[in-house]
Amino acid sequence: MNTILVPTDFSEVARNASIYATEFAKALNSRILLYHAYHLPVVPTADAPAPAMIDTEELENDNMRLLRKEASYLSTHSGVQIDCLATEGFAVDEIIAIEAEHKPDLIIMGITTAGPLAEFVFGSIATDVMSKTHTPVIIVPENAHYKKVERIVFASDYKMEADSDELATLKHIIKNFNAKLYILNVEKQKEDIEVDKALLMMKIENYFDDIEHTHHLPIDNDLIHGLNTFIDVHEIDLIAMIPHKHNFLARMFHESSTKKMAFHTRIPLLTLRPPRVK
Repeated sequence: MNTILVPTDFSEVARNASIYATEFAKALNSRILLYHAYHLPVVPTADAPAPAMIDTEELENDNMRLLRKEASYLSTHSGVQIDCLATEGFAVDEIIAIEAEHKPDLIIMGITTAGPLAEFVFGSIATDVMSKTHTPVIIVPENAHYKKVERIVFASDYKMEADSDELATLKHIIKNFNAKLYILNVEKQKEDIEVDKALLMMKIENYFDDIEHTHHLPIDNDLIHGLNTFIDVHEIDLIAMIPHKHNFLARMFHESSTKKMAFHTRIPLLTLRPPRVK
């Protein structure tokens, strides 16, 4: 894993995620690409808001100075190589464009969990990136601080088509941290294991046969509660899932399950994607 893209808006939430990212990068021997999207100032006019008259080169330089200052702070505390990049535009569009150009192996972003309004407004950038990117993303809640990843839960319903390419990032992280893997399916009621489900369980079992792992099928009518209970009991450090439309977490909400998990968990969430072709 060579490069981790870390978007920032210089907020405390972003600073916390950036610190998490640098520690994560240090453990994986990766470099950080610290990125910031900025806007041209807008001033009101009689007809409609309009961009202010400003030296765009100076604006870019100002944002790069802020980025380098942030990078210096992060590098001093971690020793990780940090490169800086700033562009003008809307954050989500620019992050996806940077991802396509620089092809990072992982994206790490912060997210605030301070109530429903914050969930809608501040969460939109992180979750929009998560839904549009071709790169695995780690969403770091505002109160989640870095600790060595020793226990990871992979949330699966054994109904999705788990592709080994999608699981490659998870396996890489597990091996580099020498972490234990818990494969979890929270069920609302006890179900017989159907043939397709059994075959997928076997496929996942074979893929992780060289890693310490266990399978768990707890029963809980509230799937969020079931997952969070498991996280607390087993002291999980990272949640991983594949954000397909029809995985078991999608049954909990009308919208994306991974989006809701990003707001309702207290530990980082890793959404898996197939590795981008370099």
